[in-house]
Amino acid sequence: NKDTDPYLIPRLQLLDALTEQGKDILHYEDEIGPFLQKLFPSVISAASAMAAAKHESMNQPTNSSAASQSLLLHRFLGILLNVIKFNSAYLDADVVCGLISHMSQICLFTDNTADDVRSCLQCMDGILCYTYIPKEALRTYMCNLCIVVNMKEHCNEAWRITRNLMKTHLGHSALYCL
Repeated sequence: NKDTDPYLIPRLQLLDALTEQGKDILHYEDEIGPFLQKLFPSVISAASAMAAAKHESMNQPTNSSAASQSLLLHRFLGILLNVIKFNSAYLDADVVCGLISHMSQICLFTDNTADDVRSCLQCMDGILCYTYIPKEALRTYMCNLCIVVNMKEHCNEAWRITRNLMKTHLGHSALYCL
């Protein structure tokens, strides 16, 4: 696909190594949030391009594109989760809004694996636990939970996150989003 970044996987590997899987962002504190927000659409488009390539080559016995898609999203979401857990103070409200919006796109893909959706739920839980959900992103956050709660394998986790959200200062506003 012409739209995908050919250097995306090496850039993710470099980011992974430089930040120790997102745990140590010394020297990158101010840039890491906007960088992850800017990188997220590239990861999504590369993953969807890999999924489309997988559908085109359904009669071939290899499953390398599905594995690559899952590994790409899994690696990026793992880095993102660690940045949220260990460095949430460096994520501005506009960055968190963008990340929540991009996570909802991943949960809407029909081709995403259960691991990808589970990783998104972990990131959403991390945002709830370690930082805050900006009021502008609350509707998207709630819509995402409402979609995922209807997925059998993620129902319990989505309900747990929703219950925890209802216990926060945004619980009343979250209820109005429903």
